[in-house]
Amino acid sequence: MFCLRSKTAAAVTVAVWIVSLSSCVATTFQQHPVFMECIAEPSTCLNLVITDQALTGSIPTEVGLFTNLVWIELRPVLQDVEDAVQVNKLTGILPTELGQLSALTMLEIQSEGKENQLRGSIPSQLGYLTNLVHLAITNRLTDSYGLTGTIPSQLAQLTKLTYLDFQKNSLAGTIPSEIGSLTLVAELNLRARLDGGGLHGTIPTEMGMMQSLQKLVLDNNQLTGGLPSQLGNLPLTDLSVTHNFGLSGLIPGVFWDLQGPTPARLVLGFTQLCGAIPPTARSSVSPGNCPDGVSSGFCLPYCPAP
Repeated sequence: MFCLRSKTAAAVTVAVWIVSLSSCVATTFQQHPVFMECIAEPSTCLNLVITDQALTGSIPTEVGLFTNLVWIELRPVLQDVEDAVQVNKLTGILPTELGQLSALTMLEIQSEGKENQLRGSIPSQLGYLTNLVHLAITNRLTDSYGLTGTIPSQLAQLTKLTYLDFQKNSLAGTIPSEIGSLTLVAELNLRARLDGGGLHGTIPTEMGMMQSLQKLVLDNNQLTGGLPSQLGNLPLTDLSVTHNFGLSGLIPGVFWDLQGPTPARLVLGFTQLCGAIPPTARSSVSPGNCPDGVSSGFCLPYCPAP
């Protein structure tokens, strides 16, 4: 017996299943009741939420048939359940057919623990999902490198996005300069795994056009160059670039007085960035300046005299 708790039907027919934690039986995606129902009536399949249900196998290519989908959420466990006893165990790659779901506004696929183990690259076809508001494909595994490959420049077409999160995958290549077109994104997380390579090249100056950006996380990559002063024009409240050992140079003064809705938090350790934190700084900086004669990742060095 499957452990389906409820099927929601409102003014429109909606194929949404929220699961409970009792008597779940492992099943492949193709055998799952919600998928089978969507196959039977694709026009009424609006939301696909499958969490904490011992789901195995890969995401079927047939998901591209559900062209009225507006919401996909595939997570290993329900966030509000402390002692989940069943978890999704998805494998394989992200099907390019996801790019056919032009009505989609939410796409979230999480890997966590030793469970969901998706691999492969981010399909460039996701750039066709121009109604997306939330895009998160994250990897929190301790023994898997997650997604690889580059960040497709086609994602710059997702101009309705407000949230973009690819954290702790093993992405390579550079941050595409086209990302500056995402002017509604408020949170961008490109944190890499500490042992998984990471993005290289410089931080694009075009990111200074992301006028809604409040939280930017670029930790654990292999970025080089300095902090673009253009980022100082954004309403940032959180900026973290720690463990990018190639970042270097003087921190532009504008970062000490970022004009976000709250005082900004800057995390700059384990880089080669340098500068004197002014006593009047509005931003809080971690780590603080090094004592005289000390320089390490645990403190922010003063810049050497020219």
